[in-house]
Amino acid sequence: MSLAGQLSFDRFDPRDERRREALFTLANSRLSLRGALPELSTLAPDGTSYPGLYCAGWYDRSPRQVADTEVRLSEARLSEARLSALIRLPDPLGLNLGSLQHWYDPRCQPPLNYHYALDLQTACLNRDFEVRLDSLALAVSERRFVSAADPRLIVLRWTLRNLGPATDLRLRATLDAGVENALIERNAAYEGRRLTLRERLTSPTGAAVRVAPLAGRGEACVATLLLSDLSLDWEASEQGERLQHDSRITLASGQSLTLEKRILVAVAEEAMTCEVALDQLAAGAATRFAELERSHAAVWAERWSALQLETAPSLQRKLDFAAFHLLQTVDHQGSRDQGLPPRGWQEGYFGQIFWDEIFALPWLASHFPQAARGLLDYRHRRLDQARERARRQGWRGALLPWRSGVDGAEETPPYQYFPLSGHWVRDRTFLQYHLGLAVAYSAWQFYLATGDLDFLGGVGGDLILEVARCCASQASFDERLQRYRIRGVVGPDEYHDAYPDAEAPGLDDNAYTNLLAAWTLECAGRVLELLPPDHARVLCERLGLEPGEPAGWAAISANLHLPFREDGVLDQFSGFGDLLPAPREWLEDHEGPRLDWWLEARGDSCNRYQLSKQADTLMALHLLPPAELQRLLDRLGYRLDAAAERKTLDYHLARLSHESSLSKTVCAGALTAYDSQASWAFFSDSLDTDLGAAADSGAREGIHLAAMAGALDVLQRHYLGLWPTPDGLRVQPSPPAALPATRLQLLYRGRLLQISWKPPRLSVRLADPEAAPVKLLTGSGTFELRGTAVWSWQRD
Repeated sequence: MSLAGQLSFDRFDPRDERRREALFTLANSRLSLRGALPELSTLAPDGTSYPGLYCAGWYDRSPRQVADTEVRLSEARLSEARLSALIRLPDPLGLNLGSLQHWYDPRCQPPLNYHYALDLQTACLNRDFEVRLDSLALAVSERRFVSAADPRLIVLRWTLRNLGPATDLRLRATLDAGVENALIERNAAYEGRRLTLRERLTSPTGAAVRVAPLAGRGEACVATLLLSDLSLDWEASEQGERLQHDSRITLASGQSLTLEKRILVAVAEEAMTCEVALDQLAAGAATRFAELERSHAAVWAERWSALQLETAPSLQRKLDFAAFHLLQTVDHQGSRDQGLPPRGWQEGYFGQIFWDEIFALPWLASHFPQAARGLLDYRHRRLDQARERARRQGWRGALLPWRSGVDGAEETPPYQYFPLSGHWVRDRTFLQYHLGLAVAYSAWQFYLATGDLDFLGGVGGDLILEVARCCASQASFDERLQRYRIRGVVGPDEYHDAYPDAEAPGLDDNAYTNLLAAWTLECAGRVLELLPPDHARVLCERLGLEPGEPAGWAAISANLHLPFREDGVLDQFSGFGDLLPAPREWLEDHEGPRLDWWLEARGDSCNRYQLSKQADTLMALHLLPPAELQRLLDRLGYRLDAAAERKTLDYHLARLSHESSLSKTVCAGALTAYDSQASWAFFSDSLDTDLGAAADSGAREGIHLAAMAGALDVLQRHYLGLWPTPDGLRVQPSPPAALPATRLQLLYRGRLLQISWKPPRLSVRLADPEAAPVKLLTGSGTFELRGTAVWSWQRD
């Protein structure tokens, strides 16, 4: 595979360090380690760095006092949910060098000849720099990886070479259990200390701590072992909750010292005593660094080989970066109980699970189906609690939570802190009931990509049908309109959660919600039609489906109200067009804080204005190809002709602030068939969400995974036009003029396809001529791809 090499920085910049730590985060689906500098972990913190180690899906649920309300572990109301927060584990990174007078501090003594790089191909961090400190002159070479071959192992290696005369060198290694969650300042009231220290232990070359959440399940043990190629005598000590090892050595001129720090992290069901952890590290000490690295790199080589994605170097680097972060976050075996967090396994959004898989799963299902299946299994395990939530509302089916963590409870914080005013504001985003629709959509996409009927009759059918039942319960018939309506919800645009001055939260007839609801209700009926009769019967019996329910779904799905304006524009929700126009400078020239913070500090609210944080109605155009969207509208009795489509696009684009990272990704997909030049601009911007972000941006809190995954999906489904359907693989290319030559491969129902775009021609062939044929649905008819046959399309 032709990877675009490395992402690198050639200067230490304290102002940008936290963003770089997020960009350079290493993970192995289980553990996630921010790319912090080891020497800074040994020094007094000043906010420059934030070393963070996390375990996927391991949360604390201790209560917090917020806005004079204690957020407890039980749901008093749907809007006051229990709050799970991903736990920051003890910091094992600390490693430093010093002269006899001072410890090295890059904040005070900037490194020389600095080069810090993320090697995307091997998932390793490499850092080279020189230190001038008192009489010391050292060249330092660092290599680090979070093992993809051993889910409990992290390895850090330093090689120090003396560039000056013989000199005395001090060394220090630390393991710090005195950590707290403090990455995001505005979440301080919700965060803080989340661990209790239960055991600590040091050995001549090792340290270990055993910790537990203040309120949660299981324990974690973090242990470190120091190895070196020269003999070192380490002195162990305890500094509060920090375990420390110090040593001293004389290096001759030109002499080198290689120092390794091996880190073992056992969490929850794998937890162990400190003694056992140190014994396990010692037992593996004979395994050389190179062997550990080869095993790790082999796993990544297999992953990259499965993609075979090649394009122009400038685009390749950004796509590889996006794929890298997604692939190191998801569980490739699909066996662990974990979803897809919006910022990776870090403290952003408390590490909770939202709707982000809707942007990632279509792409994952066609490359790493086991990983995609694992995300759906995560939802399925939480169905019983979702059913109970629906029952409490008087609804059938399952009401999936907008934010989830340990289990299926709604985890949305009851309040959000607005930093400009210092006010606590009610968080009503739990009304984003479209989350369930996103899960149903994802389950269907998995079936389309894999053709797995057992899945459709089991996990997939459960998810789709239970969401459809809940959706049907939410819909109420309006006698005046003679249509069904879904009222009191919040759409993807979180800047609108109520009508101006309304006492009750929620909005009526959100266009995206209603369109996807109609799609889901129709899809549920399609599931029952596709399954063999005995499988469909078992599914219906398992869910307790009543005989008339599918007919009810069909009736609602054909008669949901959509908020069309008199000029033919599909509005965001009923009444959106009656709100005040937002001044253009708010949307085009506003470089200050978030608009909702800014307006609230002025005693105002986004609810009063025609402005959207992110693409809302346009989500439907991103998820559904134009022909399918038009078919859905026809079924509902609406017609959106070309002129109305263009007006609808212009209307919503003019009201977007793009203050969500997802917004431009959605616009890239939505505009593909209508304005390819604008689509490409949005696509390019979305890939720069983190790579091009400012030092003080939200990128410090973790990579925007959904935006990255969504960009990969835009390339594959929208630009190359590869849409799985129940009847075959639809190929409807729509490549922007700026899209360079691109090659990739994907899985469709067990067959590997090779896709090549060499402007102006797109070609599709089977990777294995002996594989079963694939039916391609093209603009000119059906094509059976078999043997060495090649289907091609040429842009006019």
